[in-house]
Amino acid sequence: MGNIVANHSAFPEERGTHQVKVTGIKNLGSTCYMNTLIQSLFVTPVFRIKINECQNVDESIASDLQDIFIRLEQGVHSVEPYRLARSLDQMHWAVNRQQDIEEFFHMVINAIDDKEIRKVYEMGIVNSLSCTGCKHKMIKETANLDISLTLKASPNEYFKHLEEALRHFVKNETMQGDDKPFCGSCKTKQVMIRKTSFSTLPPVLVIHLNRFTHDSWKHENMKLEQPLLIPETLTFKKESEVYVPVCNSSEEFDEVWDPYTTESSEASHWIHSAEPSSIPVDCVHYELFSISVHAGNLDCGHYYAFIKHHKDRQWYICDDTSIRKTHWNYIQEKLRMNDLRWLDAHSVTGRSQSYSRDHSWSQSWSHRQVRTSGRSTAILLMYEVMQ
Repeated sequence: MGNIVANHSAFPEERGTHQVKVTGIKNLGSTCYMNTLIQSLFVTPVFRIKINECQNVDESIASDLQDIFIRLEQGVHSVEPYRLARSLDQMHWAVNRQQDIEEFFHMVINAIDDKEIRKVYEMGIVNSLSCTGCKHKMIKETANLDISLTLKASPNEYFKHLEEALRHFVKNETMQGDDKPFCGSCKTKQVMIRKTSFSTLPPVLVIHLNRFTHDSWKHENMKLEQPLLIPETLTFKKESEVYVPVCNSSEEFDEVWDPYTTESSEASHWIHSAEPSSIPVDCVHYELFSISVHAGNLDCGHYYAFIKHHKDRQWYICDDTSIRKTHWNYIQEKLRMNDLRWLDAHSVTGRSQSYSRDHSWSQSWSHRQVRTSGRSTAILLMYEVMQ
């Protein structure tokens, strides 16, 4: 698929105290996924600091990224990432084949194989199973580089808000019937409560929206095109020993944190050390700075990025060599978030609810599909700890 925006390989910021150059990256043949991730990593200050601190990394992914970042910083011409492509090819990565950007993100971080780099993104996720019979609890903690969220509230309903999908991720689930696990203490299958929680949070929170899935009824792979309301900020608060997301868009929560009016000294701050222990223990606030977008269908698609530069706080569209300034209102329109607000305004109750694939989606959207034929959908989100 071709570029989404007009062709500008470098776009300097003319006004303000910060001189910013956002530079494009040449597509080497189906490498839009690679270019999109590179742009997102480049505007992540803590990642750039840590990658520059990597030593003895000649002819590696880390050195390739160092080289690309230098040329992106210079911002004279569009960057040609041949070195990185060769390194990936030597690792038997199919560079010139359409790839999943989340898998590529994992591959890059794992290939760098640096403890400090992992600390930028790694979070602690605790999964527990509690037996309702003997009350025995089984706990397993893992270190994840991102959160992968389902978009489905039920087989025929979809979440409208990202926070709703996050709350579903940590929602208690009763495992019963055919799903009952085996309890080692009771020596039989028992009804259990499964719970997921966050024990630690990273300086940069990566959220994957699981759009590529398998339809068990049709026995085929498919891409979920449904839009999702993506907030510019996310809040997590600590309850006991774990963090839970605060659903600011839901009426059941009264506390909404405004970074522009709150003067509390307890507010989270941006850190360059990438140490999770530096994050305040009671409440963590994140700000969105990168959206990786997939346009097209399962078989033929194209990746590009919306990024907010940390120097001028300006949103840009990065589509291979094409760079353009944009703004949050345009992003909401492009990703069809405004259409979800239209559904809210025309709902009977006015409350935020998941919507049905068979009713709300087909009937309320039938007359609004023409201008969204590009099917641009958010896939990978990056949030940084707020100042």
